[in-house]
Amino acid sequence: MMNQRSAYVSDMEPTPRVFMVEKTDFRGKQRSRVMDDIRKCIIDHQSEDGDSQRDLAHDLKEMMDEHYGRYWHVIVGTDYSAFMSYCPGSYIQASYGDLVVLLFRLG
Repeated sequence: MMNQRSAYVSDMEPTPRVFMVEKTDFRGKQRSRVMDDIRKCIIDHQSEDGDSQRDLAHDLKEMMDEHYGRYWHVIVGTDYSAFMSYCPGSYIQASYGDLVVLLFRLG
């Protein structure tokens, strides 16, 4: 009988920290600016002490509301499920390493 060892976090290779837009239906002239703003906010938070996902979600929402109109919703995490309705042209799902950010507008 062969012994098996379960996977341990210490055995896993870290996910490269590269910003990637995984899914979006965001259109328009500001698309590149929106993606750059999101990327910058995520990377800035990763370099800070604490690395708080809650703070990142708050700051992303404030930035999106201020620059691109109100009623943005933001979900940040490494493990979640989501099912929602949103305004067409406002859905953005991006990742940075293991961290996933979901932004959408409703209203």
